[in-house]
Amino acid sequence: GFHTNYQSNAPTAAACDKSIYNLGWGSSECSPDATVPNDPLVATTLSTDGYVETYRHSDLVPDGRRVLIYSHRVTSDRQTLGVLCLCFRLEDECESIFARLHSETDWTVLSLLDARGEVIFSSDAYQVPVGAKLAGASSEDSGNIVRFGGREFLAVTCKAQPYQGYAGPAWRGHVMVPLE
Repeated sequence: GFHTNYQSNAPTAAACDKSIYNLGWGSSECSPDATVPNDPLVATTLSTDGYVETYRHSDLVPDGRRVLIYSHRVTSDRQTLGVLCLCFRLEDECESIFARLHSETDWTVLSLLDARGEVIFSSDAYQVPVGAKLAGASSEDSGNIVRFGGREFLAVTCKAQPYQGYAGPAWRGHVMVPLE
């Protein structure tokens, strides 16, 4: 074959051999069974001066869960050496934190929300499932009565406290107490 493209940031198995330089493609033989992850985060990170913060499914963590990734381009003498990715299994972290804050007899539902008000993690997936959109859960909400899943709750939402000066993503803690 011959190359019809210089660089591909998100190649596919059908066209991966047409680019001279494939970013985020884990196999030079265009094999879908590659052991190196195929993630476009590599290309994004290489083209960014600072770090890149990502929360999604990634080939970098093979178990299929969403993962929080902090990636940064590694350079020396103005030459790029590679990409460093720190991957955090957020569900594991949240389970540990929520277990310390919540008892089995407590009806309170603790959750972590992303910037769009979508539930990232919940202490009770039956009452407030991951992926649910909580309308009106802004960072200023304090003590409002909300309806969710056909029930009324007293709800409080707050911003996360910065750790060593870093506030993290625009995520918020959210607590709902059933009113019945």
